[in-house]
Amino acid sequence: MTKNKQQEDILEETGKQLGNSLHNIEDFYEDHKSKLIPGLIALFVVIGGFIGYKKLIKEPKENEAITSMYKAQYYFEQDSFKQALIGDGGSIGFQNVIDEFGSTKAGNLAQFYAGICQFKLGKYQEAISAMEDFKCADPLLNGRKFEVIADANMELNKIDAGIDNYKKAAESVKGNELLEPMVLSKLGVAAYVNKKNDIAKEAFQQLKDNYGKTREGKDALKYLIILESN
Repeated sequence: MTKNKQQEDILEETGKQLGNSLHNIEDFYEDHKSKLIPGLIALFVVIGGFIGYKKLIKEPKENEAITSMYKAQYYFEQDSFKQALIGDGGSIGFQNVIDEFGSTKAGNLAQFYAGICQFKLGKYQEAISAMEDFKCADPLLNGRKFEVIADANMELNKIDAGIDNYKKAAESVKGNELLEPMVLSKLGVAAYVNKKNDIAKEAFQQLKDNYGKTREGKDALKYLIILESN
């Protein structure tokens, strides 16, 4: 048998198998279509419903939430934290955005703003709660989140919680030349003041080694000299 003849036979057999498979599918469909069709319709309804929800409800709600935050953000930038948080009577604040649009991305971001506002207004437990509800994958925003939680815990004299969150903040902003020195400095000072010398030494040593030319790095060297002399 020649090579061409073998190829023709293989193609012919494959064609027969394919034809049989198609007939089997058709027979299966005919036998089960009373069950298949409702299932397919349900699937299309679910897909259509998801697309409809996204286009007709979710996206407009997201846009409405973003628009609603505009005045609150303006007050925030002006350091008018009370108006930013609760509104001015004519426009809503971040707390209203959370209440009305909490399921949106803008509503989630409002938690972050609200946490800072609460801290600035001296409402430290509320600041912690708002920041803990804020969910984000961005390491820098997460770093700021943990820093505010740490600051608030320190104000409440919850030293261990404060130091733990400074550590989380430092880890989140690791490598950022602006934020990491600031957070490490807070961590080192908080640990030093509360006589947690091992933690203080580690933080100050990182500052000295990695950011020695910064103000925080130069201050760290002073603390290290004091710690080494004790």
